[in-house]
Amino acid sequence: MQIPLSLKIKQYTKKSLFVATLIFVFSSIFRIFYLDLIEFKYDEAYTVFQLVQFYNNPYLMQVGPPQSTGVFNPPLFNYIMIVLSFISRSPQFLSFMIALVSTISILVFYFVIKKLQGQKTALFASLLLSLSPWSIIFSRKIWIPDILLPFSVILFYLFYKYVIEKDNIVTKRFFASLALLPQMHASGLFFLISTIPILFIYRRKIAWKNAIIGFCLGLIPAVPYFYRQFSSTPFCIDCQTLFSYNNQVRTFDFANFLRPFEIVSALNWQVLLGNNHQDFWLNLPISPLFNVIFVLQGLTLLGGIFVILKYKQKFIPLAFYLALIPFLYLITKTPSYMHYFVVLFPMLFFISAQFFVFLYEKGKIWKIISVALLLFFLTSNFVFEINFYEFLSNKKIIDGDYGPIYSETQKLVDEQTSKYSQLSNFTELKNYTYMFAGPKIINAKLGEYFAQVGQVNFAIDEFQKSLEINPKDISSRANLTYIYILTGKTSNARNQLDILSSQDSTISAKLKEMLLQKEKQK
Repeated sequence: MQIPLSLKIKQYTKKSLFVATLIFVFSSIFRIFYLDLIEFKYDEAYTVFQLVQFYNNPYLMQVGPPQSTGVFNPPLFNYIMIVLSFISRSPQFLSFMIALVSTISILVFYFVIKKLQGQKTALFASLLLSLSPWSIIFSRKIWIPDILLPFSVILFYLFYKYVIEKDNIVTKRFFASLALLPQMHASGLFFLISTIPILFIYRRKIAWKNAIIGFCLGLIPAVPYFYRQFSSTPFCIDCQTLFSYNNQVRTFDFANFLRPFEIVSALNWQVLLGNNHQDFWLNLPISPLFNVIFVLQGLTLLGGIFVILKYKQKFIPLAFYLALIPFLYLITKTPSYMHYFVVLFPMLFFISAQFFVFLYEKGKIWKIISVALLLFFLTSNFVFEINFYEFLSNKKIIDGDYGPIYSETQKLVDEQTSKYSQLSNFTELKNYTYMFAGPKIINAKLGEYFAQVGQVNFAIDEFQKSLEINPKDISSRANLTYIYILTGKTSNARNQLDILSSQDSTISAKLKEMLLQKEKQK
């Protein structure tokens, strides 16, 4: 008996809806929830502070957050965050929005792969991406790499259409995406440069008119950034910063070639946990087995590359990025930061999925092995994430790159700023404090903030507290002395100068000269 077409459509829709829901749930568990455990250090707090300032007094942002090189990014990230922060500038709300965008991006990734390669590849690739520990880490902070996934998914789709399927209809969109990605993060520039030889090797005929139009359209958000470079003194101020960075002593980092294999698993996790990595690993159930599991996960990427080279050569352009980008990082002496490979997430997990699909299609037994292996990896990642979040919840302050969890930072900031809650600039003050939420420096930074906005009595209180914590804090003592001089409290200034003279004679001499001039004016 033949099944009616309408019933087939209905069954297919139900199946697609179930799979999409499954992927969304898997993707959201460790992204949208546990927001009290997010990383929240200077970079994240700096973005929130910029957003608070913008909504207090709107202005055209010309730059985004600074890179590790000291060069400022174009403002595209900030423009996106302005939209995402329209309802609230709360750090947890913003993290939720970024996590939601990342979760939806994985769902879009599933539909993109399904359209290009079918259900099996789409399911394998999206499930691997959804529960990958490194992809979770880079998907929920208020940080540029954590908002890269939607851009890289879109660019993956356009690259596939333009290079592999040779579809000229997407020319403008493809080149516009190539122009947008470097505005988000420096890794986007390396992606752009890597694309050039791929287009050349595969002799892709370019419709230059459409390509130039698309690229120029993609550069529109960067116009304020270019204006700043052309109008700055010295000319192109970020160019000067980049030249200074390039003059620093740096080394070739061959670990860049390992990062793609580590990032599809949870290898190199010690980068996050630092001195606490051993504690975490000892508390992880059957930790020696996890080492083996993560190595095997990394090898699935190698297996995917093998499958592409031997059986699916049309995907070789995608695999080229896994060699070209690490090579460019190497020759430019770029450190092998894990977040520099977020831009490759869609390609990495698409290639890994090829290995599973290859096994799945070899026969009944291999089909069972393929599904069992996938479920084994997903379950392992799930258990790993549960234990990682439990460790964060118990430890609270990580002696590594992760740092203190958000709830701990929030507690410290609330303790130090609650007494100022009646001030009209309290919201700005609180978000400023998040940038310097360390017990040893928080009072000094509060003092600097109050001094900058002219609330000198509060500044004096905070500098005094800072000196109680650390009497050798030269900066706080110098700032306190300076305020005493400006406010005419000369006896207090002399008392501080007596101490400061034994700590830093140069600063003490300059302040003493200012004090003498102030006394003469009287």
